[in-house]
Amino acid sequence: MQPPSLLCSAVIKGCLALSSHYNSNNCGLRLSAQALPLNMAALAGAWKPPPVAPTSLTVPQEVTLHSDARAEQRRAFDEAVATKQAEQETEQRQALALQAAAEEEELRQLRKGMVPKARPLPGRL
Repeated sequence: MQPPSLLCSAVIKGCLALSSHYNSNNCGLRLSAQALPLNMAALAGAWKPPPVAPTSLTVPQEVTLHSDARAEQRRAFDEAVATKQAEQETEQRQALALQAAAEEEELRQLRKGMVPKARPLPGRL
């Protein structure tokens, strides 16, 4: 068997030679990797992290999200808009009621003026 560097170079050269017939995905490069040993004796010289001194348990802090504050602001804004809209609707209803009362009074006055009344005859007859 060839060493990995020669094998790779041969495969790469083969891919370059066959590149007119195959795209780069069909190249078929064969690379090998060496696995780490599984026993602790083989890893004796490997780096180990420094020991961590035991500390007290971490107390979690309460999380305050910006979205919660924004939701509260939006709720207050929506309430203010709803209150303002209700006041406007109330004012509109009152204005319509006053307008309807004024029209009714005007109509009553017109009808009163249209009633035929007897007139005295002129004195020349």
